[in-house]
Parts: sequence; C-alpha cells; structure tokens
Amino acid sequence: MWEREELQALLAPAELSALEQHFTVTPEGNFEGKTSYSDVMG
Repeated sequence: MWEREELQALLAPAELSALEQHFTVTPEGNFEGKTSYSDVMG
C-alpha cells in the first residue's frame, strides 16, 4: 500500500500522472485509505 505522498517522492511527475490515470489514484486512495498497486509492483 502506498500513500500518494510516498509516490510523489519516488516518481517523476509524468510517471505519477500515468499511474494516477491508470489506477484511478485519488488523494483518498483506492483501497483502505491508501493506494494499492500490488498487481503491478508485486
């Protein structure tokens, strides 16, 4: 699970934008208040 702020610290703006669009990332998260990318990030 990731918080959006963690992703901002790790990714370039273009990478973050692509993830947000693909996985419907919102400030509230997409799973239990965080963001889940388990199927991609493993």
